[in-house]
Amino acid sequence: MHPCLSNALAALRARARNLLTRDLAKFEADSSGKSESRELIFRARALGTVYKAGQLEVSALSDVSFDLFQSEWVVLLGPSGSGKSTLLNILGGIDSASSGSVFFRDHDLVQADSRALTRYRREHVGFVFQFYNLIPTLTAIENIRRVTELAASYGARCMDPLEALRSVGLENRADFFPSQLSGGEQQRISIARALAKMPDILLCDEPTGALDVETGKLVLGALVRANRELGTPVVVITHNAAISGLADRVIRLAGGRVRDIHAPPCRIPVSEVEW
Repeated sequence: MHPCLSNALAALRARARNLLTRDLAKFEADSSGKSESRELIFRARALGTVYKAGQLEVSALSDVSFDLFQSEWVVLLGPSGSGKSTLLNILGGIDSASSGSVFFRDHDLVQADSRALTRYRREHVGFVFQFYNLIPTLTAIENIRRVTELAASYGARCMDPLEALRSVGLENRADFFPSQLSGGEQQRISIARALAKMPDILLCDEPTGALDVETGKLVLGALVRANRELGTPVVVITHNAAISGLADRVIRLAGGRVRDIHAPPCRIPVSEVEW
Protein backbone atom coordinates (compact mmCIF):
# COMPACT_ATOMS: atom_id res chain seq x y z
CA MET A 1 0.00 0.00 0.00
CA HIS A 2 1.26 3.47 -0.84
CA PRO A 3 2.68 5.22 2.27
CA CYS A 4 0.39 8.24 1.79
CA LEU A 5 -2.71 6.04 1.61
CA SER A 6 -1.58 4.06 4.63
CA ASN A 7 -1.08 7.26 6.64
CA ALA A 8 -4.51 8.53 5.59
CA LEU A 9 -6.21 5.31 6.68
CA ALA A 10 -4.40 5.41 10.02
CA ALA A 11 -5.57 8.98 10.55
CA LEU A 12 -9.16 8.04 9.73
CA ARG A 13 -9.06 5.14 12.20
CA ALA A 14 -7.68 7.39 14.92
CA ARG A 15 -10.39 9.97 14.27
CA ALA A 16 -13.09 7.27 14.37
CA ARG A 17 -11.75 6.01 17.70
CA ASN A 18 -11.77 9.52 19.13
CA LEU A 19 -15.33 10.16 17.97
CA LEU A 20 -16.52 6.84 19.40
CA THR A 21 -14.80 7.54 22.73
CA ARG A 22 -16.33 11.03 22.88
CA ASP A 23 -19.85 9.80 22.06
CA LEU A 24 -19.64 6.95 24.56
CA ALA A 25 -18.49 9.32 27.30
CA LYS A 26 -21.36 11.68 26.48
CA PHE A 27 -23.85 8.78 26.58
CA GLU A 28 -22.59 7.62 29.99
CA ALA A 29 -22.72 11.18 31.35
CA ASP A 30 -26.27 11.65 30.08
CA SER A 31 -27.35 8.29 31.53
CA SER A 32 -25.75 9.14 34.86
CA GLY A 33 -27.52 12.50 34.90
CA LYS A 34 -30.88 10.90 34.23
CA SER A 35 -30.35 8.36 37.00
CA GLU A 36 -29.34 11.05 39.47
CA SER A 37 -32.32 13.22 38.55
CA ARG A 38 -34.80 10.51 39.56
CA GLU A 39 -35.99 10.65 43.15
CA LEU A 40 -34.80 7.64 45.13
CA ILE A 41 -37.61 6.25 47.28
CA PHE A 42 -36.20 2.90 48.47
CA ARG A 43 -32.60 1.90 49.09
CA ALA A 44 -31.95 -1.64 50.36
CA ARG A 45 -28.47 -2.89 51.19
CA ALA A 46 -27.40 -6.41 52.25
CA LEU A 47 -30.92 -7.10 53.49
CA GLY A 48 -31.40 -10.39 55.32
CA THR A 49 -34.27 -12.09 57.11
CA VAL A 50 -34.08 -15.22 59.26
CA TYR A 51 -37.10 -16.95 60.78
CA LYS A 52 -36.99 -19.50 63.56
CA ALA A 53 -38.93 -22.74 63.06
CA GLY A 54 -38.50 -24.63 66.31
CA GLN A 55 -34.77 -25.25 66.67
CA LEU A 56 -34.12 -24.41 63.04
CA GLU A 57 -33.28 -21.06 61.50
CA VAL A 58 -34.68 -20.49 58.03
CA SER A 59 -33.15 -17.80 55.82
CA ALA A 60 -35.91 -16.09 53.81
CA LEU A 61 -33.71 -13.31 52.40
CA SER A 62 -29.95 -13.02 52.10
CA ASP A 63 -27.76 -10.13 50.95
CA VAL A 64 -30.55 -8.36 49.03
CA SER A 65 -29.60 -4.96 47.60
CA PHE A 66 -31.44 -2.67 45.15
CA ASP A 67 -32.84 0.82 44.62
CA LEU A 68 -36.37 1.87 43.67
CA PHE A 69 -37.18 5.23 42.12
CA GLN A 70 -40.16 7.57 41.96
CA SER A 71 -42.77 6.71 39.30
CA GLU A 72 -41.26 3.28 38.53
CA TRP A 73 -43.35 0.19 37.80
CA VAL A 74 -41.27 -2.66 39.25
CA VAL A 75 -41.93 -6.40 39.22
CA LEU A 76 -40.47 -8.67 41.92
CA LEU A 77 -40.42 -11.96 40.03
CA GLY A 78 -39.81 -15.41 41.45
CA PRO A 79 -41.26 -18.80 42.26
CA SER A 80 -42.93 -19.72 45.52
CA GLY A 81 -40.39 -19.60 48.33
CA SER A 82 -38.07 -17.17 46.55
CA GLY A 83 -38.48 -14.49 49.23
CA LYS A 84 -40.55 -12.01 47.23
CA SER A 85 -43.46 -11.87 49.72
CA THR A 86 -41.04 -11.40 52.62
CA LEU A 87 -39.37 -8.57 50.72
CA LEU A 88 -42.70 -6.90 49.91
CA ASN A 89 -43.73 -7.11 53.58
CA ILE A 90 -40.48 -5.43 54.62
CA LEU A 91 -40.98 -2.64 52.08
CA GLY A 92 -44.52 -2.22 53.39
CA GLY A 93 -43.48 -2.07 57.05
CA ILE A 94 -45.38 -5.27 57.92
CA ASP A 95 -42.23 -7.28 58.74
CA SER A 96 -38.75 -6.24 59.82
CA ALA A 97 -35.46 -7.45 58.40
CA SER A 98 -32.97 -9.30 60.60
CA SER A 99 -29.92 -7.59 59.11
CA GLY A 100 -28.85 -5.00 56.57
CA SER A 101 -30.65 -1.73 55.89
CA VAL A 102 -33.65 -0.46 53.97
CA PHE A 103 -34.69 3.17 53.80
CA PHE A 104 -37.86 4.72 52.44
CA ARG A 105 -36.56 8.21 51.73
CA ASP A 106 -35.29 9.15 55.22
CA HIS A 107 -37.29 6.48 57.09
CA ASP A 108 -35.11 3.66 58.45
CA LEU A 109 -37.44 0.64 58.23
CA VAL A 110 -35.05 -1.79 59.91
CA GLN A 111 -34.48 0.28 63.07
CA ALA A 112 -38.07 1.57 63.30
CA ASP A 113 -40.23 0.36 66.20
CA SER A 114 -43.80 -0.93 65.78
CA ARG A 115 -45.33 2.52 66.32
CA ALA A 116 -43.10 4.10 63.68
CA LEU A 117 -43.90 1.30 61.22
CA THR A 118 -47.64 1.77 61.84
CA ARG A 119 -47.31 5.47 61.04
CA TYR A 120 -45.23 4.65 57.95
CA ARG A 121 -47.88 2.24 56.63
CA ARG A 122 -50.68 4.67 57.37
CA GLU A 123 -49.06 7.72 55.82
CA HIS A 124 -47.13 6.33 52.87
CA VAL A 125 -48.18 2.85 51.71
CA GLY A 126 -51.13 1.51 49.73
CA PHE A 127 -51.60 -2.27 49.69
CA VAL A 128 -53.34 -4.45 47.11
CA PHE A 129 -53.70 -8.07 48.21
CA GLN A 130 -54.48 -11.18 46.20
CA PHE A 131 -57.81 -11.82 47.91
CA TYR A 132 -59.25 -8.26 47.95
CA ASN A 133 -59.98 -7.97 51.74
CA LEU A 134 -63.13 -5.91 51.21
CA ILE A 135 -65.58 -5.57 54.10
CA PRO A 136 -68.60 -7.62 52.94
CA THR A 137 -71.23 -5.53 54.76
CA LEU A 138 -70.12 -2.27 53.10
CA THR A 139 -70.74 -1.14 49.53
CA ALA A 140 -67.86 -0.41 47.18
CA ILE A 141 -67.84 3.30 47.92
CA GLU A 142 -68.27 2.69 51.67
CA ASN A 143 -65.21 0.40 51.64
CA ILE A 144 -63.22 3.23 50.14
CA ARG A 145 -64.76 5.90 52.36
CA ARG A 146 -63.81 3.90 55.47
CA VAL A 147 -60.14 4.25 54.47
CA THR A 148 -60.31 7.92 53.47
CA GLU A 149 -62.11 8.92 56.67
CA LEU A 150 -59.49 7.14 58.78
CA ALA A 151 -56.62 8.68 56.80
CA ALA A 152 -58.21 12.15 56.96
CA SER A 153 -58.52 11.87 60.74
CA TYR A 154 -54.71 11.78 60.80
CA GLY A 155 -54.45 14.82 58.57
CA ALA A 156 -53.83 13.01 55.27
CA ARG A 157 -54.93 14.47 51.95
CA CYS A 158 -57.22 11.93 50.25
CA MET A 159 -58.92 11.39 46.93
CA ASP A 160 -62.70 11.63 46.75
CA PRO A 161 -64.06 8.03 46.96
CA LEU A 162 -66.10 8.41 43.77
CA GLU A 163 -63.03 9.78 41.96
CA ALA A 164 -61.08 6.74 43.15
CA LEU A 165 -63.77 4.46 41.72
CA ARG A 166 -63.69 6.42 38.49
CA SER A 167 -59.92 5.90 38.24
CA VAL A 168 -60.50 2.12 37.93
CA GLY A 169 -63.59 2.46 35.74
CA LEU A 170 -66.13 1.33 38.35
CA GLU A 171 -68.03 4.48 39.33
CA ASN A 172 -71.21 2.68 38.23
CA ARG A 173 -70.62 0.04 40.92
CA ALA A 174 -70.42 2.51 43.82
CA ASP A 175 -73.47 1.13 45.65
CA PHE A 176 -72.79 -2.57 45.01
CA PHE A 177 -71.78 -4.90 47.83
CA PRO A 178 -68.75 -7.18 47.31
CA SER A 179 -71.02 -10.21 46.88
CA GLN A 180 -72.62 -8.46 43.89
CA LEU A 181 -69.28 -7.90 42.16
CA SER A 182 -67.09 -10.21 40.09
CA GLY A 183 -63.61 -11.14 41.30
CA GLY A 184 -62.01 -8.68 38.91
CA GLU A 185 -64.33 -5.89 40.00
CA GLN A 186 -63.55 -6.61 43.66
CA GLN A 187 -59.83 -6.42 42.93
CA ARG A 188 -60.24 -3.12 41.10
CA ILE A 189 -62.24 -1.81 44.08
CA SER A 190 -59.33 -2.81 46.32
CA ILE A 191 -56.97 -0.86 44.02
CA ALA A 192 -59.29 2.17 44.21
CA ARG A 193 -59.30 1.83 48.01
CA ALA A 194 -55.49 1.81 48.07
CA LEU A 195 -55.25 4.79 45.70
CA ALA A 196 -57.82 6.85 47.60
CA LYS A 197 -55.40 7.58 50.43
CA MET A 198 -52.96 8.91 47.77
CA PRO A 199 -50.05 6.71 48.87
CA ASP A 200 -46.40 7.38 48.06
CA ILE A 201 -45.99 3.74 47.01
CA LEU A 202 -48.41 1.03 45.88
CA LEU A 203 -47.42 -2.53 46.89
CA CYS A 204 -49.29 -5.37 45.17
CA ASP A 205 -49.16 -9.00 46.30
CA GLU A 206 -50.04 -11.29 43.34
CA PRO A 207 -52.92 -8.98 42.29
CA THR A 208 -53.93 -11.24 39.39
CA GLY A 209 -53.22 -14.56 41.10
CA ALA A 210 -56.88 -15.48 41.63
CA LEU A 211 -58.12 -14.16 38.27
CA ASP A 212 -58.45 -15.43 34.71
CA VAL A 213 -56.41 -13.79 31.94
CA GLU A 214 -58.99 -11.31 30.65
CA THR A 215 -60.04 -10.21 34.14
CA GLY A 216 -56.40 -10.01 35.15
CA LYS A 217 -55.73 -7.63 32.27
CA LEU A 218 -58.41 -5.25 33.59
CA VAL A 219 -56.69 -5.25 36.98
CA LEU A 220 -53.25 -4.72 35.44
CA GLY A 221 -54.69 -1.88 33.35
CA ALA A 222 -55.88 -0.15 36.52
CA LEU A 223 -52.39 -0.45 38.04
CA VAL A 224 -50.71 0.84 34.87
CA ARG A 225 -53.05 3.87 34.79
CA ALA A 226 -52.31 4.60 38.45
CA ASN A 227 -48.62 4.59 37.64
CA ARG A 228 -48.78 6.61 34.42
CA GLU A 229 -51.54 9.08 35.21
CA LEU A 230 -51.01 9.62 38.93
CA GLY A 231 -47.25 8.97 38.99
CA THR A 232 -47.64 6.46 41.83
CA PRO A 233 -44.70 4.05 42.05
CA VAL A 234 -45.98 0.46 41.79
CA VAL A 235 -44.27 -2.72 43.03
CA VAL A 236 -45.91 -5.99 41.99
CA ILE A 237 -44.81 -9.41 43.20
CA THR A 238 -45.65 -12.30 40.94
CA HIS A 239 -44.48 -15.72 39.76
CA ASN A 240 -45.93 -14.89 36.32
CA ALA A 241 -43.11 -13.85 33.98
CA ALA A 242 -45.61 -12.55 31.40
CA ILE A 243 -46.34 -9.55 33.62
CA SER A 244 -42.67 -8.51 33.47
CA GLY A 245 -43.24 -6.85 30.11
CA LEU A 246 -45.28 -4.12 31.82
CA ALA A 247 -42.44 -3.12 34.11
CA ASP A 248 -39.75 -0.46 33.95
CA ARG A 249 -37.50 -2.90 35.80
CA VAL A 250 -37.67 -6.52 36.90
CA ILE A 251 -35.97 -7.81 40.05
CA ARG A 252 -35.74 -11.61 39.85
CA LEU A 253 -35.42 -13.51 43.11
CA ALA A 254 -34.60 -17.15 43.82
CA GLY A 255 -33.60 -18.82 47.06
CA GLY A 256 -33.94 -15.55 48.97
CA ARG A 257 -31.38 -13.74 46.82
CA VAL A 258 -31.53 -11.23 43.99
CA ARG A 259 -30.41 -13.15 40.91
CA ASP A 260 -30.93 -10.48 38.30
CA ILE A 261 -32.11 -6.88 37.85
CA HIS A 262 -32.92 -5.81 34.32
CA ALA A 263 -35.06 -3.39 32.31
CA PRO A 264 -37.23 -4.86 29.54
CA PRO A 265 -36.48 -3.35 26.10
CA CYS A 266 -39.82 -1.52 26.22
CA ARG A 267 -43.04 -1.58 28.20
CA ILE A 268 -45.68 -3.53 26.31
CA PRO A 269 -49.38 -2.60 26.39
CA VAL A 270 -51.60 -4.60 28.72
CA SER A 271 -53.48 -5.99 25.72
CA GLU A 272 -50.36 -7.89 24.67
CA VAL A 273 -49.88 -9.69 28.00
CA GLU A 274 -50.73 -13.39 27.76
CA TRP A 275 -50.33 -16.28 30.19
